[in-house]
Amino acid sequence: MTWQELLNEGEKRLSKKGVPEAKLNAWYLFSDCFETSKSGFFLNQELETESEKTERFLALIAKRCERIPLEYLLGETEFMGLPFLVNENVLIPRQDTECLVEEVLKKCEEADVLDLCTGSGCIGITRFQTDQIVDTNNLQFRRIFNGNDTLVLRNIIRKRI
Repeated sequence: MTWQELLNEGEKRLSKKGVPEAKLNAWYLFSDCFETSKSGFFLNQELETESEKTERFLALIAKRCERIPLEYLLGETEFMGLPFLVNENVLIPRQDTECLVEEVLKKCEEADVLDLCTGSGCIGITRFQTDQIVDTNNLQFRRIFNGNDTLVLRNIIRKRI
C-alpha cells in the first residue's frame, strides 16, 4: 500500500463513522505517524508504507473513529500560538479561553495571575511567556508549579520560561 492509498483509507474509515473533517483528521494522524510535511508527502506519496507506521496510523484512525479527540491522539495542541502537551487527564484548551486570557492580560498588566487547577498549564505558562521575565528559580514561581502533574512541568521546560 502506498502513502496515498493509506491516507485515503484513513479518510474513508473516518468518513464512514461520521467523524467531522475526516480528511484533515486523517492528514494530521498520517503526518504524525510518518513524520512528514505536506511537501514531503507529495514527494513520497507513491512510496510503499512501512508496516509499523501503518499499524500505528490505522490504530489511531480506529481510536479517532471512537471519537477520542485528535489532540489527545497527537498528544499536543496549540494555545495562543504556542504548542502544549495534552493527554486525557487535562482539558483541551479552547479558542474562547484564548480570548479570555487576552482580555485578562489587557486588564491585569501589572497584576500577578495565578492559574489554579492548571491542567496543561497553558494559561499560566502563556502569561509568563508573554512577560518573558520569569526566573524559573524564583521561589514564588516554584511554589505555584511545584507538585503539579508532570505534564505542566514538561510544558514549562518546553517553553523554557
